[in-house]
Amino acid sequence: MKLPDYVKKAIQILEQNGFDAYVVGGCVRNFLLGEPVSDYDITTSALPEQIKAAFSAYPVIETGISHGTVTVLIHNNPLEITTFREDQGYSDHRRPDSVNFSKSLEGDLKRRDFTVNSLAFNERSGIVDLFGGKSDLEKGLLRCVGDADERFNEDALRILRALRFASVYGFCIEEKTAASIIKSHPLLSYVSKERILSELKKLICGKNAEGVLLDFCKVICFILPQLKTNAADYKKAVSSLCRLQSDFSLRFAALFCFVGEPNAKEALKSLKCNKKTEIEVCLLLEFLNAPINTKADIKSLLSIFGKEQFSSLLALKRAVLNADTALAQAYAEEILQNNECYCLSQLAVSGADLLKLGFKGKEIGAVLKLLLDAVISEKLPNDFNTLIEHAKEQA
Repeated sequence: MKLPDYVKKAIQILEQNGFDAYVVGGCVRNFLLGEPVSDYDITTSALPEQIKAAFSAYPVIETGISHGTVTVLIHNNPLEITTFREDQGYSDHRRPDSVNFSKSLEGDLKRRDFTVNSLAFNERSGIVDLFGGKSDLEKGLLRCVGDADERFNEDALRILRALRFASVYGFCIEEKTAASIIKSHPLLSYVSKERILSELKKLICGKNAEGVLLDFCKVICFILPQLKTNAADYKKAVSSLCRLQSDFSLRFAALFCFVGEPNAKEALKSLKCNKKTEIEVCLLLEFLNAPINTKADIKSLLSIFGKEQFSSLLALKRAVLNADTALAQAYAEEILQNNECYCLSQLAVSGADLLKLGFKGKEIGAVLKLLLDAVISEKLPNDFNTLIEHAKEQA
């Protein structure tokens, strides 16, 4: 495993000061999977104050020093370095009540969630694999370190992390781990909505999302209680979802295609999702059954969605309704190529023009919309004089 220079430098400094140090977790896992490695975490036998002393020549940020973590900036690269630790008690099912520092790498690794995340590495020792993580990676198996019930009881977020890893990496979840996920899933009520949403986004967009969503529908419906549907429709929705590109708004809309826009909106609000995503999903569901038979239909939808989101609507129609969208796509390409008017910015008259005619405030927006609708439906040409005369008739 080839480490970046700044990571090698950090390990070298710790070892020169008499401490053990390893990169650990996701970076080792991703290296063995042949996946990109972007973040490196170091675990060490050095105590937080000893870490600070060893890196006295570098900027140090005490990000989580009470839990043994400090961030060191080496050549402008932030690097989290954490003391070997063994967590004690998880009364809130999320975070340890207390942290005991340890001199043992084994003690640190055995507290981790899954065997594939319990791997450590340094150039002196090579890959340290105390719990069969390499073998599980080779088998494509996701398994808890130690007792699965204990791991999920300690931190309920691990339930969704397991599903996310299975979806993103195509892992098969080991039998006891899977049974514990089903058994323990009510503990997800202790997890913040923001963290649930973060995991759900990656899960839904993973390459193995279909298998995970079907096998663990009980968990999905627990975190998305608005997904009130029967088993057959749920299966169809999941199948539709997996025929779409890995875009969260698009796939979330597909998941809710049988229960509708109000339920999807409620779910996204409950998860504290951003407004942009909420609007995208709700529009996709609201116009899922909109006609796409004429040029006027396409212009109307382009005015609502814009070019990119219109393509998403067509993709959703194909996936959910098995719709033939070839003609609609051809119309859209013709409209865009010829710069035909479908939005206010293309309209031959503007708000300033209407202001000169004596229209005020909300009247201006209403008349502009009326004119645009007339142009889109081809009742009027997009001609300045024609539109001005029609606007005068509305005064």
